[in-house]
Amino acid sequence: MNLNRTFIFGGTGSGKTTLAMKMSTILKIPFYTTDNFVYKKTGWSEKYPEKVRDKNLKIAFSKKKWIIEGVHKGEWIYPAFKKSTYVVILIMPRHKTLKRVIVREIQRLIKREREKTKLRDFWMLLKLAYAYKNDYFLSHQQLVKDFKKEFIILHSNKEILAFLTKMGDIK
Repeated sequence: MNLNRTFIFGGTGSGKTTLAMKMSTILKIPFYTTDNFVYKKTGWSEKYPEKVRDKNLKIAFSKKKWIIEGVHKGEWIYPAFKKSTYVVILIMPRHKTLKRVIVREIQRLIKREREKTKLRDFWMLLKLAYAYKNDYFLSHQQLVKDFKKEFIILHSNKEILAFLTKMGDIK
């Protein structure tokens, strides 16, 4: 299991960012989130132009070691995905991902982390969390198959913990 260039896929609220942060700490390599390539820091509604998005992604995947996590699909991620050495796909129970999205957005409102999430954006996050298994997961699974990538699918916090423990032993 070569984790030097790992791609983590999963639905909204599946734990991608948390897993990426933990892997980054254990392996001492940087992690990136595709949201930061797509959206400007001002909120979910303002996107970067495609050329800027693609350039920022290229800067990340041109490094020797990285972890990239996200829910996104489409040809724009192919160059980074082709360079990945391992893929992790998180498929968490829907009730868990929906709860995480709701709790996270309430916490952000309380902490005033960023501008208030618009109801439309919040609804989009819930829809993405709910629909992942029937849409994006199928695309991500096909990508793994098409590019013949080594991968693991994790379904629970227990499996994620076992993966992290094994990863720490391998390091």
